[in-house]
Amino acid sequence: MYKYTDKELKEIYDNIVILHAKNEQKNKHILDYFDKKKVQHKPYTLKTGDYSFMIKAIPKLGIVRDIYFDNSIAIERKANLEELSNNIGNDRTRFTDELMRAKFKNMLFIIALEQGTWGDLSWHRYKTKYDNERFISTLNAFQIDYNVHIEMINDKIAFGHYIKKKFEMYAKRYFLATEI
Repeated sequence: MYKYTDKELKEIYDNIVILHAKNEQKNKHILDYFDKKKVQHKPYTLKTGDYSFMIKAIPKLGIVRDIYFDNSIAIERKANLEELSNNIGNDRTRFTDELMRAKFKNMLFIIALEQGTWGDLSWHRYKTKYDNERFISTLNAFQIDYNVHIEMINDKIAFGHYIKKKFEMYAKRYFLATEI
């Protein structure tokens, strides 16, 4: 069994390409972050979520072809609690269909909010009429029923960094668990 060194893992991270959904809207700030930090990214047709990643082939490390993780992990970006409330209130069928697809694939599926906290949700500090107790109950049910992770980043500027670090950690865990 071969274990990657820290230097080799760094090379793997450097070959991560973040895949962003072609239909993702209002994500210029995220793509600008990727460009500024020289994070490779490309538009891609994702069936689930808004962001996933791939690792380009690195033959000298035994990675002989590109590895796509779009059926293993996805991040569904929500700008704020208003957008999320609309998804579970008005677009519930479409939204739960996406959650079911992720669960069926046994994916790590993350709903990540750029703005908003559990406190904002608890105290109804959002601009919709969706009842906060019902909102909280629905999110808790989604986490249990669909094995969804909900993360409230609450920092639009840091969101690109959050995506990059989440995928780097997933890659690290993947390669630490992989025998070559």
